[in-house]
Amino acid sequence: MVDRVRGITRYGYVIKSSGDFVLQSSIEMAFELVAAHKRVKASEEHFYGLFDKAPLGYQSLDEEGHFVEVNEKWLETLGYDRDEVMGKWFGDFLAPEFVEAFRERFPMFKAAGKIHSEFQMMHKCGERRFIAFEGRIGYKTDGSFQQTHCILSDITEQKRAETELYRTKAILQAAMDQSPAGIAIADASDGKLRYVNDAGLLIRGGDRQELVDGVGIDKYVTSWQILDLDGSPLETDKVPLARAVLYGDINSREFIIRRSIGEDRIVLANAAPIRDENGNIEAGMVVFSDITERVLAERDLKNKNEELTALNGKLKIAVEELEATNEELNASMEEMEATNEELYAINELVIEAERKLEISESLFRGLYDSMTSGSAIYTVINDGSRGADYIVKNFNKSGLKIEGKTIEDVVGRSLLDLRPEIDSYGLIPVLKKVWDTGEPDFFPVKIYKDDKFSNYFDNYVFKLPSGEVVTLYNDVTDQKLAEENLRESEEQFRSLAESSTDYIMVYDKDTRHTYANKATLTVSGKTWDEFVGKTHREMGFDPDLVELWEEKIQKVFDTGESQGEIFEWEGAEGKTVLDWRVNPIFAKDGTVSNVLGVSRDISALKQAEESLRKSEERFSRALAAVDDGIWDWNTSDGSAFFNTECYNLLGYSDGEFSASYDSWRTLVHPDDIDRVEEDLKNSIGSGIKFDIDLRMKRKSGEWLWVCTRGKAVEWDSEGRTLRMIGTLSDVTLRKKTEFELRESQNNLTRIIENSSELICEIDDTGRYTFVSKRYEDILGYSPDELLGQLVSEKMHPDDLTAAAAKHETVKSEKGISVDEWRFSRWMRLSCFLL
Repeated sequence: MVDRVRGITRYGYVIKSSGDFVLQSSIEMAFELVAAHKRVKASEEHFYGLFDKAPLGYQSLDEEGHFVEVNEKWLETLGYDRDEVMGKWFGDFLAPEFVEAFRERFPMFKAAGKIHSEFQMMHKCGERRFIAFEGRIGYKTDGSFQQTHCILSDITEQKRAETELYRTKAILQAAMDQSPAGIAIADASDGKLRYVNDAGLLIRGGDRQELVDGVGIDKYVTSWQILDLDGSPLETDKVPLARAVLYGDINSREFIIRRSIGEDRIVLANAAPIRDENGNIEAGMVVFSDITERVLAERDLKNKNEELTALNGKLKIAVEELEATNEELNASMEEMEATNEELYAINELVIEAERKLEISESLFRGLYDSMTSGSAIYTVINDGSRGADYIVKNFNKSGLKIEGKTIEDVVGRSLLDLRPEIDSYGLIPVLKKVWDTGEPDFFPVKIYKDDKFSNYFDNYVFKLPSGEVVTLYNDVTDQKLAEENLRESEEQFRSLAESSTDYIMVYDKDTRHTYANKATLTVSGKTWDEFVGKTHREMGFDPDLVELWEEKIQKVFDTGESQGEIFEWEGAEGKTVLDWRVNPIFAKDGTVSNVLGVSRDISALKQAEESLRKSEERFSRALAAVDDGIWDWNTSDGSAFFNTECYNLLGYSDGEFSASYDSWRTLVHPDDIDRVEEDLKNSIGSGIKFDIDLRMKRKSGEWLWVCTRGKAVEWDSEGRTLRMIGTLSDVTLRKKTEFELRESQNNLTRIIENSSELICEIDDTGRYTFVSKRYEDILGYSPDELLGQLVSEKMHPDDLTAAAAKHETVKSEKGISVDEWRFSRWMRLSCFLL
């Protein structure tokens, strides 16, 4: 009866009796209980609304690494819907090779309280994304773990750029390490050698520590035993690498390196400065080749040519004298004997000259074939303007090796036969010039290509007194490829700097800008000419910021230590938050020559941090407004989490009994445990929420009525519940009220059932919803026969109109009427609206 009264929003009829006071009191109590229940329910719905809709703006994991919350940006970055993420394990979204790393790092994260890490995560479409995480641990009021709070950034493109840069550097390093020419690099800041390849160490002789570590400009000459071609020590400012570092000269020089065993090696060194994107000298590099054999051969060849020239001069004189003698013979027979004697002497001289010439040619052949450079001797026909005009007379061994031929394959053939593309190569005009003028010349390094060759060659050309043209050449392909690789790498490095989204600048000691990358010019709204060469103050930036910047830059110059600052700045594209770092660039003497500044826009990160802070404040206030206990139960192993309110509700201090299902079960009333576990079992199996009233023992020994509500929040791959979360509330007052209401209901039921009066309840359609047993005794109808029937069907027809009018009056005025109406018998009815 009371249950029906509590839900009524309609009217009904109750026959007055001596028990109407008890009935009215019971009904009023019922309405108060219903109103209290609705208020509690509204409060709970409000709390859960705050919890579910809190704009956390971050990724949050529980203690096992399962998602508690993600924001829209997280979902947008990886392409998932919220239902596909919540409650899932974080490792399920990682690239397979990063799963174990997460297992290892997550406990360290929880122990340290904060983390900065990078993982590859899988986009829903299957793409891999590099994600950077900045996170910290959220703690409960007792200092124990509550959940993680992480901000993530998609750094996929940055990682791709870093990978490409690393690959380029590796290629460049391999090219330098494997180069047959010596390569050395020195820092411009202090001139100290920072790299010498194996070929360079081999030329000098000695170990790497002796010839590289700590060797600055002042020790180039002494440590490396560098001598001028006359054998005297070479002055430091004439050493090619020193000139590149000190003056930025691109220079070339031949000099002597005295090896550790005392042997002198002649080298040809080509040096150039390495400049940064602002044109400042950052380092110097020298490429040097051992040309000892070539130089010695050239010297010997020159000496032999001089000797031959001298002998030819003497021979010419002898011939002239012979001609004069013949003339004298014609003039006088008497002088013949004297002339014959002179001729005999001359003949002896010629024989001696021929003998010396034979020795010279033998020496020349030995030196010629021992040269490391390739050499060819050509006889010139026609006008020497084509490759076909140069006929091979001889080739040395190095030349035959370069050509891959024997001497029989080349002698008598033209240069065009050996080099089909020689007429377009550019060497023929040099050969013709030397043949025409007799002056030696040099054809610089150039690549020659045909069906068999694709090589870089250098060519030295000179003419023999006999009229043949000689070429000395070297295959420098490896050296040129190394130089090309180095140049391409430097261009790639500059391209990367210009394509960076960070704002990169370089300052001099007057805080003037010597460089600004494209991103800096764009965000400042200025051109290169408007920016470079100016100070911040001259460009009209905020005076307070200018003062801060100048102070930090000056501190780097003074201390040589990096500085940093985070500040707000309004540029051409609006207000941003910048993370600014300034770092020293050192000169060769160890002083700071310039300062490198790099700024990164962290506006989005700052906004996310502010949103997170506000969300945490709202979440904390929402939790603080609720007195209920909160529990978290791992159904797989029985472990659990109880917040402080759970313990306090049962009279215990925080953590006084272990957080587990078994500990909780021992506190449940024996008469309730079977019912409670059956409801829990059904909820675990179905996944639906549960709402259970039960009794639990407080620390004092008294029994406390509580209500526990919860639901499953995590499942395994087969759909089995792994984790449930819920609340624990003190409902002792409600249970007491329900008990009293039940007692009142029982009393009311006894009163109604034992009353001599007829008591009924009628809805707003005029149908019976309750009929007392007394009806059957007086009117002959059982309650089952009347329930749902219209009252008018059992009323006398003549009373229907008046009864309907009275019915409307009671509804509108909410009063009480007492009238007499005819059913199967005359009845007096007391009617009022509920």
